[in-house]
Amino acid sequence: MTAFLNRQAAIFSAKCFLAAIMALYIALRTSQSDPSWAIVTTYVVAQSRAGAVVSKSVFRVIGTIIGAAASVFMVPPLVNAPELLSGAVALWLGLCAFLSLIDKTSRSYAFMLAGYTACIVVFPSVNQPDAIFDVAIARVQEITLGILCGTIVHAVILPSSSADLLRERLDGVLSDAARWTVDALSIARPETLDNDRRRLATRINDLYDLLLHTGYELGGASRQRRVYLALLAQMERMLPLLAAVDDRVMELRRSGTMGADVEAFLEEVSARVSTSFGAGPGDHADLRRLRYDCRRFEPSLTSGFTWHQAILLNLFARLSDLVQVQENCLALRSAIVSEPRSPKERRRISALLETKTRAMERDYTGALLTAMCTGLALFCACLLWITSAWKDGGTAVLNAGIFFSIYSSSTNPTALLRNKLVGVGVRTLLAIVYVLVIIPSIDGFVMFAAALAPVLLISGAAMTVPRYAPLGFNLILGVLSPAIISIRFVPDFAAYLNGAIASLTGIYFALLMMTMMQTLWLGGAIDRLLQAGWDDIGRARYESRAHWRSRMEHRLALLATHTAQIGAVAPHRTADAFRDLMTGLALGELAGLRDRLVGQGIRGTQDIINQTADYYRSLDRKGALDPPTSLRDRIDEQLRLLMPSSDRRGERQAIVALAGLRRNLFP
Repeated sequence: MTAFLNRQAAIFSAKCFLAAIMALYIALRTSQSDPSWAIVTTYVVAQSRAGAVVSKSVFRVIGTIIGAAASVFMVPPLVNAPELLSGAVALWLGLCAFLSLIDKTSRSYAFMLAGYTACIVVFPSVNQPDAIFDVAIARVQEITLGILCGTIVHAVILPSSSADLLRERLDGVLSDAARWTVDALSIARPETLDNDRRRLATRINDLYDLLLHTGYELGGASRQRRVYLALLAQMERMLPLLAAVDDRVMELRRSGTMGADVEAFLEEVSARVSTSFGAGPGDHADLRRLRYDCRRFEPSLTSGFTWHQAILLNLFARLSDLVQVQENCLALRSAIVSEPRSPKERRRISALLETKTRAMERDYTGALLTAMCTGLALFCACLLWITSAWKDGGTAVLNAGIFFSIYSSSTNPTALLRNKLVGVGVRTLLAIVYVLVIIPSIDGFVMFAAALAPVLLISGAAMTVPRYAPLGFNLILGVLSPAIISIRFVPDFAAYLNGAIASLTGIYFALLMMTMMQTLWLGGAIDRLLQAGWDDIGRARYESRAHWRSRMEHRLALLATHTAQIGAVAPHRTADAFRDLMTGLALGELAGLRDRLVGQGIRGTQDIINQTADYYRSLDRKGALDPPTSLRDRIDEQLRLLMPSSDRRGERQAIVALAGLRRNLFP
């Protein structure tokens, strides 16, 4: 438990406490109807980085306003038909859950808030429908107050920059990429290289998300944001190039055809890559020279076809591309800090900034199933409430809807809900001490704040450690419940206990429904991700290689998240998707070369593209199958055909792509 006792955790906790007390004081002074929402919100939006606080605050304000507005539209016309009102709120929550799952960025928080804000406003108001507008306005005011206090404190007092964290993580990826290049070329290749490299997709996905927060610090610095986007796009290029170089080197070593001269050159490449990255972001001239050395080392293929020559050509072409990408990364990293000095370098950076919008995977089927289950869970809870006529049933329904929608997007929602149930039980016991012992014995705002301080300060520090964050947040919610945080404390233990039981009941109901229904969307999530790649190759959706690469690497990141729950299966399924990424890139390169080939070169290349598409379409229908040997023979035939004319650039690039395609499909 001492892991969070450090300076940064103490500063974060102190800022959270200051924001909370500020929000509480203002809420009490302005006679807000439920001050607990203001103080709780300061902890909900609290983040260790200023940009993340601002972005989360913006999304929460937007989501709260939309959810409150939806409540005002739903309640008055449907209040006398509780089943219809329940259905309307369930549909709204399901719609918002669907949109939040489709967005796949931090913006999804706004959609999630819009969904469960409606639950927060509607269910406590069903007995007073005439006051729905006042309740909605009050919730918006209280939540906005908490957001403003949290944002001001975290963004102004000792702010911690998201941009600094982004640059630090970018440097970490660049350093790892250089190390992976050296490892791939080394005789002593680490066994963990494949898994380490595949995690790059997850790291890049996290960097894109962090960039969204950083945008709130950069303000109008649109050019700097474009530099970051261009750098991330170059990092996406590194992943398949690293894998291609590694695979070709392993194939040459396995077959015993590496050659002493090639081995010596690869050792030189390793040393020069290490030196260039070790020299810092601004020094990349040696990488430029190294790229030309790679090209000069490419073999001449006019003397006849051998597979060894094709592999060598592919190796040095991909190694040259990898070095160029690493050079681009270093140039862009320098451009973040300062404007390029030379006109040539400025033109180069400007060309790299022409980066298209990132393509992302959107699992519409999974999102729709999740949304339907979310709406159904809330509707069933409402029907039970209506049937039982339980006075505190609204609190149970509210909690069931909120926590089902929040946790349904995770890869292991039942485990999170079980932990939540335990956490709520613990916080209930803590709050009982406050309700029965502490609060009745104090008077005045200063003493009240002092009474809250121990739990809030310790729990706030615990929130900085992922392992303890859920427990810390639960304890905070326990001492900030409406029974404790109110304009005038009323010692009604029975009312508090009923509310606590209702909360536990709602979370337990959400857990039961989640246990029954989660397999509907989680069970096929991995297969849907793989089938999406198969479908894209079958439909030739790879011709924009940048979009294909970006979308597939996003799929790899999602796969890594899902397969983390099923252990040994993870490397196998991720490797399948990685093969599809490489195959699509090779096909996209071949498709782009059709206009530069002649005669049989065009027809043969198109035939290979068509046969590969047929194979992937058969995967979509029949599942995992090995590629047909006829496709391998067709690739070999096309390689032999192109060899005599390989001095022409188009044919030479086609040989590189075909060799890569053959290795991807027939390793």
